[in-house]
Amino acid sequence: MGLTRRVLLAAASAITTGDAEAATTTETQSGFGYGEGAYGEAGYGGMPADCFIATAACGTDGHDDVVALRRFRDDVLLQSRPGHLAVQTYYTLSPPIARWISRSPRRRAAVRRLLVTPASRLTTAATDD
Repeated sequence: MGLTRRVLLAAASAITTGDAEAATTTETQSGFGYGEGAYGEAGYGGMPADCFIATAACGTDGHDDVVALRRFRDDVLLQSRPGHLAVQTYYTLSPPIARWISRSPRRRAAVRRLLVTPASRLTTAATDD
């Protein structure tokens, strides 16, 4: 079975069953996580703590935009069933995309400018009291 098909089946399984661990296990066994130890530390609800695409674009998980997106994930998305399913799907599908982004300085800059920074600003504005 091809890698893409395994990823899609894991995503479908996670969405259908609500089992984030099944998707994460498939990713780890397939060996396509973003960076070394990407699945080492569990985040909320046993999910990976990493924001793969934002981290790939910004170069570090400590970047202000990555921190803002992670806060939005934890404080908003993971507080509802649909948000939780969206995060599970993201963690199933995003590692190979993040790896592709991380291989090119132009891709990193473009994704940071066109996706990560605007998303960070929107999420910050949405969650500011």
